[in-house]
Amino acid sequence: MRGHHPAVLTLLDPDALVTACVAWTLAHLEADTDAGAGAAEVGEAGGKLARGLTAVAMDGTCSRGARRADGSMPQFMAAVTHQQPVVVAHTQIPDKTSEIAAVATLLTELGEAGWDLASTVTTLDALHTVRATAAAVTAAGAHYQLTEPIGG
Repeated sequence: MRGHHPAVLTLLDPDALVTACVAWTLAHLEADTDAGAGAAEVGEAGGKLARGLTAVAMDGTCSRGARRADGSMPQFMAAVTHQQPVVVAHTQIPDKTSEIAAVATLLTELGEAGWDLASTVTTLDALHTVRATAAAVTAAGAHYQLTEPIGG
């Protein structure tokens, strides 16, 4: 190795990098989706509706193997398409908060990157069956499918 140069990624703004990666991923997903537009339909009405919507699963995870000075593991919230196993956005969950607030952050990042939220159905696990999650999703202009009825 000739001379020591700092890693390029350490010089970048993390938020700008995430935005650029989401935009790149979206551009490639749109190209793949357009290529598969002739897929078999699941009934006339259902097929028409399904072609107009994109399902995105959101869930939280810990970054295994990564540790902060206090021993805690960083937690992230990710959005993955149902059609292809592709992470289209992710955000770090701030310490002492939950996944619930991260839903709004992810939706904002997707919208800023050009994702069509009006045609997005967001699926979330039972942790998100609360009014705050439903409100965040609908405020962003998207739709949701939760695993249990909304309570409290």
